[in-house]
Amino acid sequence: RLNSGDIAMRFWRDLIDINDELLDRLTSADQINHLAWCALNPERLEDPGYGAGSVWRLKNDPSVGEISLTILPDYQGRGLGIVLFGLLWVLARLLGMQILRANVLNANHRALSWFKRLGGEVHSHGAFYEIDFCLMDNALAASEIPSQVELTRWIHFFQTEFGGES
Repeated sequence: RLNSGDIAMRFWRDLIDINDELLDRLTSADQINHLAWCALNPERLEDPGYGAGSVWRLKNDPSVGEISLTILPDYQGRGLGIVLFGLLWVLARLLGMQILRANVLNANHRALSWFKRLGGEVHSHGAFYEIDFCLMDNALAASEIPSQVELTRWIHFFQTEFGGES
């Protein structure tokens, strides 16, 4: 369960209730311009899941996809975010996107630190940071940073599974 602080970090505002329109927008993915994947426990399908990730292709620049990840607090730090990130990286690249962009509020130090460890290029925009990942760059493969090594491992796994180049 998310508290109001967790919600504000993810949606950049307090939400008292997620209405049907917002829920439809978040969950209606065509898997081309809006990718969405969830992490569920197959043995407990009645559970709401552990986290989700999505990529929204920018309308004004279809080579860029804005990535968003949400992992329930009890499941953070277990590698689930990196698995979703790796999956979305590969799918976005297969769909022709060249950049994944994460937008992170300045106050969200944990997410900012995590994206930096993954090797994103950080740009400050006042109240938030824009972090870009070049999907065509193979620099991750040579990295010695643990988060990048783990991401590289998952990217290679998903590339193999989805028929992309390894």
